[in-house]
Amino acid sequence: MILINEFSGSKAAVLGLGRTGISVLNSLNNSGVDTVCWDDNVDARQQAKELGFNVENILHGSNWAEFDLLIISPGISFLYPKPHDVVKKARQNNVRIDNDIGLFFSSIDKNYWEKFEKEPRIIGVTGSNGKSTTSFLISHLIERAGIPSEIGGNFGKPVLSFNPFKDGEVKIIELSSYQTEVASTLKCDISVFLNFSPDHLDRHGGAGGYFNAKQRLFTIGNSERNIICVDNKEGEFLFNSLETDELARGSNIAIASKRNISNYGWSVFINKGFLVEWKNRKQVASFDLKPRLSFLRSFNLQNICAAYAVARSLNISPKAIWESLDSFKGLTHRNQLVLEKDGVKYVNDSKATNVEAALNSILQYDSVRLILGGLAKKGGISKLIMHMNQVKKIYLIGDAAKDFSSELKGNVEYEISKTLEEAVNSATNDSVAGDCILLAPACASFDQFKDFEERGKKFISLVENIKN
Repeated sequence: MILINEFSGSKAAVLGLGRTGISVLNSLNNSGVDTVCWDDNVDARQQAKELGFNVENILHGSNWAEFDLLIISPGISFLYPKPHDVVKKARQNNVRIDNDIGLFFSSIDKNYWEKFEKEPRIIGVTGSNGKSTTSFLISHLIERAGIPSEIGGNFGKPVLSFNPFKDGEVKIIELSSYQTEVASTLKCDISVFLNFSPDHLDRHGGAGGYFNAKQRLFTIGNSERNIICVDNKEGEFLFNSLETDELARGSNIAIASKRNISNYGWSVFINKGFLVEWKNRKQVASFDLKPRLSFLRSFNLQNICAAYAVARSLNISPKAIWESLDSFKGLTHRNQLVLEKDGVKYVNDSKATNVEAALNSILQYDSVRLILGGLAKKGGISKLIMHMNQVKKIYLIGDAAKDFSSELKGNVEYEISKTLEEAVNSATNDSVAGDCILLAPACASFDQFKDFEERGKKFISLVENIKN
C-alpha cells in the first residue's frame, strides 16, 4: 500500500467505490486522513459499509466547509458531457479535486528516496490502444534484465495498492484519459505516447478534449524521457511541441511502425520487417522481426517499438532486449487465438473496444466472420465499412445492433444475433475451412457485460464448448 502522508490530518470525500475507490480509502485511512465516501450504486455503498468505511451522502448530507479533498474514481464524469453533481458541489466550495493517480504522485518523497542505492523509476504509458500490452512487454523486458517491476493503473491493481518502493525498482503505470484528465500531479521519469484514435468523445467534449487529456502527461509531467509514436498527426504534433520546447528538447525518442524516421535525433522504428534504432544519425541496432515473434501482428509493432525504447532508456542493451522479445506471450482478450478446429480459427479480441482497434484486428485475417457490437461509441463504424474486403459476414450483438445494421445495409452481409452466444453459434454454423470467427466488437461491453474481460471470458467459454 502507498501512503499519502502529505494529507495526514485532513478530511477527504471519496466518490466512486469500485476497486480504485476502495484502494483510495484504504490508503487515506492508513495515512491519517478522515474520510467519508459515496457511490450512486446502492450495492457498492453496502459493500463499503461492510468493509467498515464511513458511507455518507456527500451531495446532500455533508458540510463541504470541512473537506480538504474530493477524490473521484475514473468512471466519474469530471467536466463533459456534464460534471457529476458532487464534482460541481466541490468546485462551488473550492475543494481540491483529484484522483488516485494524483495522490500517488503526491506521495513521492525524493528526500526519502536518498536511502536507496539506486533510485526507483516510474514509467507512464498512455494512448488509445495497446497500453496494457506495452506495459506488460516493458515489464517483461526489464524483469529479464534483472530490474524488478510492478504494474498497475488503468489495468491491473490500482496504483495506491502498489507495494512500497524498493531499491532500483520500476513502477509501470497504464494511464487512461480519464485518469490523466483529473490528476493534479503527473511526474513520471519516462512517459510513453502510443497512438490516438477517436474514443471516449462524449466524456471529453470531443477529440480535442480527449487529446488534451492524453497530452497532460507530457505538458505538466516534465519527464526525463518522452517516447512518442509519430505514426499519426497527434503524435507528430506532440513530438514537435516537446522538441521545440527548450526544457524538453533532446529528451525525446520518436517511434514509428509505418515509416523510416532515421532523420529524428533518437528513433526506433520498423523498416521492411526490421526493428531499427538510430541515434545521432547513426544506426545503433537492427533486428529481423519476421521469423521470431509468434504473437506478432502489425498493431503490435508500436508496442514493440515503445517497449524497446523504454528498455534502452533504462540502459538495457539492444542484444538483451532482442533475446527477451520472443518469449513474451501477449495478453488475454487481445487478438487471442482460442481455438482452431476444422480449419476455422476462433479469435478473442474483446479488448478491441473502438473502431481503430477492431480494424487493426480485422486486417490480420483473410476471411473474417466478425462479431461486432455492444455499447456504441460516438462516431459510428463508417471507418470499418471502408475496409470490408476480408469480412464475409457480420454478426451484430448488443445495444448497437440496430444502429449498426443501418450503417451496414448494402455494404456487407450481416445478421442481428443480439447475444454473444447466438453470434458464436451462427458464425460456427456458417463457417468453412479458412474462416476466422473474430470477436472484435468496436464497442464498450457495459450493455451486456461487466467489462471487456467478462465478455472475452464468455467468448472463450462458448468456444471451449465447441471444442468439446
